Amino acid sequence: MRGRTKLKQVGTQIQKLVSSMHKAENQSQSLMEGLRELPGRDALRFRAEVASLRAEAKQKRNSLAKEVSKIANYGIPV
Repeated sequence: MRGRTKLKQVGTQIQKLVSSMHKAENQSQSLMEGLRELPGRDALRFRAEVASLRAEAKQKRNSLAKEVSKIANYGIPV
């Protein structure tokens, strides 16, 4: 397998992963909204944990999206 083909395949896989991560972020937003309706310290603690995980996932998703952009900048269609 040649280098360009490998880069194209990896770029496609990363794009699929980015899409899945975006869907998970949206689901976590729904979870956050549900937790906001619950009273108590536990709900507050869970909201903080979900928010932290969501921020980390967003940061990783953005990093992966940059990698896809780098591959595309080499002129390889992704």
